[in-house]
Amino acid sequence: FIPTIICFLWYSALGGNAMQDTLLGVSNVAIEAAANKEMSLFLYLQELPIPMITIPVSMILIVTLIVTSINSATYCISDFCLGHNGGESPFIIRLFWGTFIALFSILFLLIGGLQTLQNTAMVFAFPLIVIIGLGIFCTVKDIGIIYKQEEAMGLYDKKEKVPVAEEAKVEA
Repeated sequence: FIPTIICFLWYSALGGNAMQDTLLGVSNVAIEAAANKEMSLFLYLQELPIPMITIPVSMILIVTLIVTSINSATYCISDFCLGHNGGESPFIIRLFWGTFIALFSILFLLIGGLQTLQNTAMVFAFPLIVIIGLGIFCTVKDIGIIYKQEEAMGLYDKKEKVPVAEEAKVEA
């Protein structure tokens, strides 16, 4: 929860300031960022009053994001591969997957830069859209089935379609 709030504040403050500066004509950061997307954050941070503090802090945050993301991915992948329902996977399995992810990320960056890495991530993430869509469909279907079962058991008032309180059932 705390990282989400920090990210929200970070993006709101920096993104809002960058847009405002561009709209008011104070800064050319949007034009410079369009030419060099990988450096856009640092180009903007150089225009702020204390770049010698904000740039290292942002580097630390970016490295923390990458390390925690790879750590989470290795835990999930190793648990999935070993079929664990809890507990911790062996270190050697997590090390393998962490190394695998890091090497492939470096490989794609060397082959074609950030755009190739982003395109590859989108291609591999596309099947997930179908899986998530099926999950949503099944959840809605199951909710409908549960509702019909509870309605047949008399748990809902026929007129208002709201749950009947237990006290009202006992008094009647």
